[in-house]
Order: sequence, then C-alpha cells, then structure tokens
Amino acid sequence: MEYTVEVEIDLSLEDVIGLFDNPDHWPKWRDGFVSVEPVPGTPGSEGSVTKLVNRVGGRDTEIVETVESKHLPEEMTCIYEARGFWFGPWNKVTNRFRELSQGKSEWKMECEFCCRGFVKVISCLMSCLMPGMFRKATLNEMTRFKAFAEEAKGI
Repeated sequence: MEYTVEVEIDLSLEDVIGLFDNPDHWPKWRDGFVSVEPVPGTPGSEGSVTKLVNRVGGRDTEIVETVESKHLPEEMTCIYEARGFWFGPWNKVTNRFRELSQGKSEWKMECEFCCRGFVKVISCLMSCLMPGMFRKATLNEMTRFKAFAEEAKGI
C-alpha cells in the first residue's frame, strides 16, 4: 500500500529542518516515543541503523530505522522494520521538504507499507477494509510535529 500526506508549517524551511532532524525533540511530537538507541552509526545520519522504542497500547515495541538517504533540507528516506516472525511490517518513508514562501514550509511524506510473515494476511485485510487508517495515523503525527514546530519558533 502506498500513500502521500502533506502539511503546511508556518515556519521557515531552515527552522523546520532544525527541529525535525534533532532527536532531542522527538519525544515532544512523536506519539508514544520512549527512546532511541544507535546500532551502528549516529542516529539520523545516512546509512545509520537505530532502534526506536515506542509505547503502543501500554506495551513497548521496538522498530529498527535505517536511514537510506539523507539530503536535507530537501529530503530524507528511511526504512522502518519491526523484526520477528509474528510481526513483520516494513515501511519506507520519504520525507520531502520545501519552502513555500518566507516563513512557510511544506512537509510531504510518501509512505510505502507492507508486511511479511504471519501478519501479512492481517495487514492486507486491514489495508483493504480500512485504507484511511494508515493515512490518518501519518497525518496525526505530522500535525503533532506542525503544532510543536510552530509553538517552538524560538528554539
């Protein structure tokens, strides 16, 4: 399943990227974010692998992020995987940024989502029966970032 979501942010592109690309700010806008643990490389740098821990439904879940390419301020592409036999989603996210006008930017997120293993059948059913669920969750995260960024203008 593939989809694209975008938001406008009332902040310069430079400020948006400064907030987006700083892991210290992630707990302020990423829903359920608990921690980040580098595997090899510096988190967020091209080629790095990072273990992200998120709290979902009262349980900690681990997702591995691999930064496939990083050409900020224009774009950054990451692969997210929950590894294991029972739960094997794979998500490729390309974040694209551009300055719209003085003090206004656009963030576009292009997502490709699929599952492997046991949950493949379940995820296929969910994406067919509730295709808007994934898009809505992505838009919610982007909206949280927008609110954080616009409030944090002076950081």
